[in-house]
Amino acid sequence: MSFGDAPVPDKLPPGAVSQAIRNELSNLTAEVMPVLDHWVELFIQSGGIPDRRAFSPEAMTAALPHVWLCDFSRSEDRFRYRLGGEQVVASLGGLLRGRYLDEVTDPETYPRVHDYYRRCVDLPAILLISGRIYAEQSRVANGERLMLPYVDGSNIVAGILGATFRRWGDPDQASGVERRPGSRRHLYIHLDDARVEQEDFTIP
Repeated sequence: MSFGDAPVPDKLPPGAVSQAIRNELSNLTAEVMPVLDHWVELFIQSGGIPDRRAFSPEAMTAALPHVWLCDFSRSEDRFRYRLGGEQVVASLGGLLRGRYLDEVTDPETYPRVHDYYRRCVDLPAILLISGRIYAEQSRVANGERLMLPYVDGSNIVAGILGATFRRWGDPDQASGVERRPGSRRHLYIHLDDARVEQEDFTIP
């Protein structure tokens, strides 16, 4: 199959996609891995992107402080947080439940953040962000942000199950030294054919 001059890869069965996901993300931190494991198990069982109502907190207990859930309104083109774990809430400085992404994100940063949230639901794809996170904050944080799309009673992607693990401070920078640029990597895994896209950024 093709669209214009660009070939469109054939869709792979869920088992093949899930194996590719595990291969690509085998080095996740222990704080984030339970979320991926649970999502992949549901992906295989359902034969596609999991339904939000199938998520079980008991299946990812160790990761719950780092977990967040964000609904997507296509009519408004906005993401609204359904919940946020203790570590996520502490990192953002306040409760997330019921708040919109544009309300908790720095206005200058929001277009970029909104763009990768949209890519996650539109492609659809798993997104792993690694390296410098919470870049808009004055404190330096490094870690991982895993983003996994979900459906809600239909075949249309309705939001994102996320897990964000961070460590404050730059391990290679002495205290009291002026903040220096860091790096960040975005790794997308397409859920139709397991294609991988990688983007690297320098964060001021």
